[in-house]
Amino acid sequence: MLQRFFHTGLLTVCLLSMPRLAAGQEVALRFALQAGEQPFSCASPALPLGQPPLPTRLKDAKFYLSDIRLLRDDGQPQVLQLHADAWQSRDVALLDFVPGGGSCHAGSAGPVHDSVQGEVPAAHYRGLLFSIGVPLQGRDEQGRPVSLNHGNFELADAPLDRASMAWSWQVGRKFIKLELLPEGGVARSNGRAAVWTLHLGSTGCSGNPAQVGAVHCLSPNRVAVMLPDFDPAQDRVVLDVARLLADSNLAEDKGGASGCMSSMDDPECKPLFAQLQLQLEAGVRRGQPLLPQTSPAFVRVQKP
Repeated sequence: MLQRFFHTGLLTVCLLSMPRLAAGQEVALRFALQAGEQPFSCASPALPLGQPPLPTRLKDAKFYLSDIRLLRDDGQPQVLQLHADAWQSRDVALLDFVPGGGSCHAGSAGPVHDSVQGEVPAAHYRGLLFSIGVPLQGRDEQGRPVSLNHGNFELADAPLDRASMAWSWQVGRKFIKLELLPEGGVARSNGRAAVWTLHLGSTGCSGNPAQVGAVHCLSPNRVAVMLPDFDPAQDRVVLDVARLLADSNLAEDKGGASGCMSSMDDPECKPLFAQLQLQLEAGVRRGQPLLPQTSPAFVRVQKP
């Protein structure tokens, strides 16, 4: 009996002295598409956007997010481990503000997807960091490198399997797909276009997309977002299209695509890249953030 008590007591002491594993903390990051303080959705009336302000309706709005991290109280970032599903996996999540995943006013139905779910070690978190964009590479379940941004969407895992987000630059992806319907259309040299478009993605790309790590892009065009005052338990991230388009004239297009498709030669891209805090022009920082540690103002925190 004494020997059994001794062993039981010793086991208890050993268990109590072992370091406890940090319990996982579930996180649901909430996002909202707005025009200033107004919700901007398929159901919204035409809202004034651009300069000069022009009544405009939404046609499509989708965003790829990656490198999502929460800031602890000590300022150290903690990677959000995403729950793999149809909307997120391998450090990449897709936000889709159109019901059913299609485009507005095209018979789409169903919920929008405006949140990102994951897990972090239990702690108090006070900030949020993420990129708008898709990384060149990630790792599979065995830790092997895999291509993310460049590759056949039909063979890709969700959420990189969306045909609507595929792009022609070395089989890349659109990071932002924003399509708008300005009242009266867009005046162009060859007539009028109904849709004004922002497609942000990596450009100037070369290399074999079928080979991991073989693609290089002169303009990566990934947007770095830093929100140092963010409570993941109650705050919301607002993507403000009114601020993004504050210096853009949606009524006319002076060259290139209708709107901006991330080309250095497209005059409509210059004010948009300034709002995105990306360098559009050629140079050593082409396609990089304009200033380190500077976050674009169109992404902001909404407190309850």
